[in-house]
Amino acid sequence: MEGRSLAPLLKNPRERVRDSIFYAYRHLQRGVRAGDWKLILYHVDGQRTTQLFHLKDDPWETRNLVDEPAHAGRVRELTALLIDWMRRSDDRCDPRQMVAPDGTRHQGRVGTDLHPRRGMV
Repeated sequence: MEGRSLAPLLKNPRERVRDSIFYAYRHLQRGVRAGDWKLILYHVDGQRTTQLFHLKDDPWETRNLVDEPAHAGRVRELTALLIDWMRRSDDRCDPRQMVAPDGTRHQGRVGTDLHPRRGMV
């Protein structure tokens, strides 16, 4: 099983066991949360979208900060972190296009789900 032990949390609930968490949704979306920041990459109908949220100030994710110049460095940092995780976890989805390894693009069809390690499911 992949992951890190959560045992330190049993002794000290304030203990940090990781600096960031990552997620994948089909071959459509990838995301990373680091501290109070969350970056999401997704690609639908031929358009790539990037979203950046500061969860402490905006817990409902209503204000996308990705286009604000003050956050350009944060976008670069989190994008690099996300792409590095995708490479290390053998995620074969193209982060620039969110296309399945066989070239399938999401069009609402059943059977186009992609597990980051196992491929099509």
